[in-house]
Amino acid sequence: MSLLHRLFQYYFVLCTTCIFWNSAQITQGDTTINQGSSYFFYQRPEYPKDCKDVLNECSSSISSGVYLIKPDGYSEPFEVFCNHDLDSGGWMVVQRRIDGSVSFNRNWEEYRKGFGFLSTEFWLGNEKLSYIINQEVYELRIDMMLSNGSSFYIKYNNFCITDEWGSFSLTSVGEFSGNESSVITLCPPNTVAQNSTCEPVQETQIYTDCYHAYQTGRRDDGVYTIRPSGWTGEPFKVPCNMSIDGGGWTVTIILYQTQWGGRCP
Repeated sequence: MSLLHRLFQYYFVLCTTCIFWNSAQITQGDTTINQGSSYFFYQRPEYPKDCKDVLNECSSSISSGVYLIKPDGYSEPFEVFCNHDLDSGGWMVVQRRIDGSVSFNRNWEEYRKGFGFLSTEFWLGNEKLSYIINQEVYELRIDMMLSNGSSFYIKYNNFCITDEWGSFSLTSVGEFSGNESSVITLCPPNTVAQNSTCEPVQETQIYTDCYHAYQTGRRDDGVYTIRPSGWTGEPFKVPCNMSIDGGGWTVTIILYQTQWGGRCP
């Protein structure tokens, strides 16, 4: 599904339906030391798993800002920007673009890890996002401001993507709602937004195996479509590893951690 629009700025935020950046002063006797910006740690047995969890665990007067979360199954906590001023709060900003100060012309690895600055423009990262949204059902909200100054938002009530082995593919968005659908054009099935029009989806490249894909110049680990020599059935998808022992390996057995599994196919 694609969205066609002319934008000046827009925000991508998630919501499911403590640590905060602030300034501090330390008083030592009669001397006050200004520490500038620092982290205040909200003491709890474990980290919140998303911004809704942050909102529920902290006070009712909690402010929007940068917090630490740790989704189920993720190895380490990381920072996210939580918007608690929108609706009833608990929204996580996963992408913000305002003035072009950060380039979004990035490679696969940068989009996997994330880039930019939480205080300005950024992309949270596909890997972090996949762990977050596999915890439960999340809603995707897109806030947009057009070049003429008008603004609007749209929502999808069941946003879901796969993990890295599935190339972080979009598998679900759910039902659409919003306050200004007239400015949005949805491309019909089997088409994609390109050059401000809906173009037919190009036929997926089919290989005989992962090594064949490697020989054609493919170097990214991920899922590829293959039809082995002599196979009379339909092409099918397999995970390929392009980095181990020269690349071109078809992964036949994968062991996942028991805490990972997720709700998304």
